[in-house]
Amino acid sequence: DLVRSRGLGDVYKRQEFLNSTTSLTSHTMLYSTESMAQPSLIISGPYLVNTDYNGNLNWHVGMQDDTFDLEPSAIINTQDGGYAIIGKMEDPVLNSNKEAGMIIKLDGNGNYMWDKFYRSTDTLGFHFDNGIETPDGGILVVGEAPLYHENAKSYLLAAKMNSTGVVIWSKILKLATPIDPVIAPDKISVGMLNNTDAFISYEQHDTTGGNYKVPVLTSINVNTGVNNWTKTYSFPSEPELARATSDGKGNILLHAMDSIDQSVIYRFDDNGNYIGAKSFMTNLPVPFSHFPFVTIPTIDGGFIHT
Repeated sequence: DLVRSRGLGDVYKRQEFLNSTTSLTSHTMLYSTESMAQPSLIISGPYLVNTDYNGNLNWHVGMQDDTFDLEPSAIINTQDGGYAIIGKMEDPVLNSNKEAGMIIKLDGNGNYMWDKFYRSTDTLGFHFDNGIETPDGGILVVGEAPLYHENAKSYLLAAKMNSTGVVIWSKILKLATPIDPVIAPDKISVGMLNNTDAFISYEQHDTTGGNYKVPVLTSINVNTGVNNWTKTYSFPSEPELARATSDGKGNILLHAMDSIDQSVIYRFDDNGNYIGAKSFMTNLPVPFSHFPFVTIPTIDGGFIHT
């Protein structure tokens, strides 16, 4: 069972900001915390801070298990006014190399409602990196699925749950050569294109002419799990992805940094066809010009680069 704490005090030793979500009345920020569960064992868990638009604290809550690491990756709003925390669970002592996917559901005041852990097998692990609520009130999670019996190859994982965390469908998406399956997919984002189709963006390594990172986009029907299309892209400058968002008009925006430290927005239509890109430099000196670190969508359809 989860042990909840409402104060930092001497319990938490470190907090790391992960991401945030915004409603019409408040901001909710997700952190990963570490605490001393035993004299020699550090246990991780999610920590949430909710404030109004003026930065005044509404509530904050931390959660941890007394044995397992609960490592959050993302937080999303849900239609009931609450939140879902997405991440992974690890046993730091006995089974640290095989993760289990994790969803923790909270109400609008940060009160615990339920949790689901999607256990790994002898040959397969699950790690949820990101997710969205689907129009039917379910949750679509995306992440990694390391296959330990295939020389540590790792593939993209997508799974659809209903509103109580029961799995409706799940699948592993594999890309053919020259994509290198030993290097796990990274910088995974997900969003809705329309009422039935979602897009997933991530980085993979292409072994053609060197092991360079390439962006990948794939579209999935959230009701059936059917893959609509998957495309990889090659650009003159190797991009470092930050996040993908939708512009609300069916187009996909990939926010990235190129190899000369320019912030770049790549634009694609709903079939994954490349439309164009816009680059801009910051006035910050190196190494602070590595930008953006995080991209946050705003209620008016825009976004903030930080």
